[in-house]
Amino acid sequence: MNILFGMLHPAFKSLRFDGVWADRFGADEVHCLPQHGFVPDNLRMDRVLRDFGLDAADFFGWFPDLDKLRGSRFGTLSGGERRVVEFYAILCPPCRFVLLDESFAQVMPLHIDTFCKLLEREKRNKGILLTDHRYRQVRAVSDSLCPMSGGTTRPVRRAEELVRWGYVNRTD
Repeated sequence: MNILFGMLHPAFKSLRFDGVWADRFGADEVHCLPQHGFVPDNLRMDRVLRDFGLDAADFFGWFPDLDKLRGSRFGTLSGGERRVVEFYAILCPPCRFVLLDESFAQVMPLHIDTFCKLLEREKRNKGILLTDHRYRQVRAVSDSLCPMSGGTTRPVRRAEELVRWGYVNRTD
């Protein structure tokens, strides 16, 4: 992901959309949610939504408990509240592909459930690569699962394979 984010510069990389090679992706093609926050603290929530071209009514429809924060500066939001806004801002605008790194981090269970519903809606229109340690939620929304353990990724078709490959001790 760091190569796709542009944070690492390899000697060679091969980037393709539908078999067509590209030396880079445009902002309208790939959106990336980094593991750490990226919205400046001084921006007000309304401006963040507007700058990302988001429909505030849709956002607050999904997250009605955050409506009270409309005029708040981003720096006054909790880590979980910030993550909700950043997740929505990256996932929901039109694009071809979304990379989400640790998207459930610091997010309360109620909002994780909403994230999963949004992922189900958005994956109809774009490709999504999701990395997160909350494997139950990832499994619930994934069409395919390839966990990384010991520096290796393997496709997993059944939950018990997560135990066999050393990703978890047991599945519930």
